[in-house]
Amino acid sequence: MHHARQGAGDYFGSRVSETRYVGRRTKADVLDGVTDEIKTSKCEGRNTVRYHTVDGDERLRYHDTDVVTIYADKSVTLHSGGWRTVTTKERMVTELRRLGIRIGLYADKGQWWVSGLKGSGDAPVKDIWSGSCTVYVDGITFQPDGTLITADAELIERAQAEVEVLKVIKKLCAKLRKDLTDGELPKPEPGDCFICQTAKSGGPAHVQAHVLKGEINGHLIVAALRWCGWTEDSIDWTYRQWSGRGSEINQIVDKVRRYFRSAFGLTL
Repeated sequence: MHHARQGAGDYFGSRVSETRYVGRRTKADVLDGVTDEIKTSKCEGRNTVRYHTVDGDERLRYHDTDVVTIYADKSVTLHSGGWRTVTTKERMVTELRRLGIRIGLYADKGQWWVSGLKGSGDAPVKDIWSGSCTVYVDGITFQPDGTLITADAELIERAQAEVEVLKVIKKLCAKLRKDLTDGELPKPEPGDCFICQTAKSGGPAHVQAHVLKGEINGHLIVAALRWCGWTEDSIDWTYRQWSGRGSEINQIVDKVRRYFRSAFGLTL
């Protein structure tokens, strides 16, 4: 039995520099990049394809990620590909229900949690409205009856890394909110990080480095707004019309928070 995980060895997926397709993609587009030999395939919803490999695996692929993999022994692996969005979670939950697997998936304060697992051992757990939940990590694998296969030690290590990053992002955004309340919206300056200036966003690894150091600058703020879909005219207007109102501050902080989380492949 082979339980391969996308991005194995790297706790944090990243999508800062990626562009997720917003339009409808063909089956060929979605399957582009699949390296295993495909036996059969069919579209199942917008940008979603179900396919079977010659090795006996069944996979539900959303955009460029096999979000659910059912192996020949019926064990199941979940993977967000770094896109922990409402739609990705919905694809997973719908597929689990189709399979008759009584596993729940919930988002709470920036982190995903899984309910109904057995044998989670010392893995981080949390009581949510559904009961005791085990922390979600990409590549989490379990049997149809909910028996956890992914090792406890791996769950703990990866989950702790995510929790620490979320704490850093929360602290950094709180500082940004205070700075915005006390003064102006930081503008991109010649003294900002050289890489941020030349590469606009600096790439996910570079954004991660700034976050972990507790650093933020005008170029990162502009990159966050661009990542969220703001046009150059919208960004320019925001700077020119900045008044420091609460609604403006909330909007900027929210976009920066989402941008930073995306750099680590965390729930937006």
